[in-house]
Amino acid sequence: MSGDDAFVAEAPSPAQAPALGEPMDIMTALQLVLRKSRAHSGLPRGLHEAAKVIEKHAAQLCVKLNVG
Repeated sequence: MSGDDAFVAEAPSPAQAPALGEPMDIMTALQLVLRKSRAHSGLPRGLHEAAKVIEKHAAQLCVKLNVG
């Protein structure tokens, strides 16, 4: 696996997603943020792209995932 592997969060079906303003757990909130960012082309993927955004001081949230 390379360091640029993409992370894709499985989104819950619309029936399971809590309404905005309703209490939700951190994983559900993260999935919602990732889904909206991806829809608006605002989701850099991979270590290289994330590093570029961080160096530009344009990152608002950075999530690092260790897989197996």
